[in-house]
Amino acid sequence: MRQMRRSDGHAPATHRRPAGLLAFCCGLGAVLSGLAAPLPALAQSADVNAILGGDAPAQSAPGDPSGIRPQAFPGASPSPSPANGVGAGQVAPQAAAPRGNDERWVTSDHPAENLAVISVHPLPGESCQDVLFDIRPSTRVRHDVSAGASLDFDLGELCLLGIRNESDRRTLVVRVGEELKTVAIVSDSRLNSGIALGPGREIMTPIRPLDITALTIGVEAVWDDQIDAANPVIESFGLRLAKRTPGS
Repeated sequence: MRQMRRSDGHAPATHRRPAGLLAFCCGLGAVLSGLAAPLPALAQSADVNAILGGDAPAQSAPGDPSGIRPQAFPGASPSPSPANGVGAGQVAPQAAAPRGNDERWVTSDHPAENLAVISVHPLPGESCQDVLFDIRPSTRVRHDVSAGASLDFDLGELCLLGIRNESDRRTLVVRVGEELKTVAIVSDSRLNSGIALGPGREIMTPIRPLDITALTIGVEAVWDDQIDAANPVIESFGLRLAKRTPGS
């Protein structure tokens, strides 16, 4: 059978696009065109809604071509603003570190003023025997020292007597008079000839409650790094011990 030809001389098309497929393509193109609407139109719509609600139109953020201002999430904390006028790219000054945990030391050049006398006393209703032999809680008292002065103590309420070097970096040599042996239960013999106390070190002596009128114990102090000098600075003070009568 011969192939039929149209009057224009061209052969008829053997395939035709279905009408349904063509309609679907046209509809898809329309949807994509609608999605490609420029974002500035959405921004204008948002500004109109803001005006109708009584708010000022949103301003475009720098560098944002869409014209939409970013909003904080509801309930979120706002971004912290620069403190003390420090802008972007600038380094904020560092705050000074707290010194609450630093040790502070006596810095006097006088050897005696770098010493402290420590006295230990029983709690009310207890005795020194409870403190020394039963290891009962006690009260420690720190006493400042001045060259040429004297410190008074009640033998009836004195359990231990000690000396501490409160210098920051220098060693002190301390010598205590022989009178200490009169009231000491036991004492370090170096106290009577001269004992070196490093920074923060102390030495304690237990005291017996003797019934005596008064006893004065002399104490001498000198810097260890000056003890061999031609004229070392030696300072002294006294410890006056007495058993007080009630009401005195």
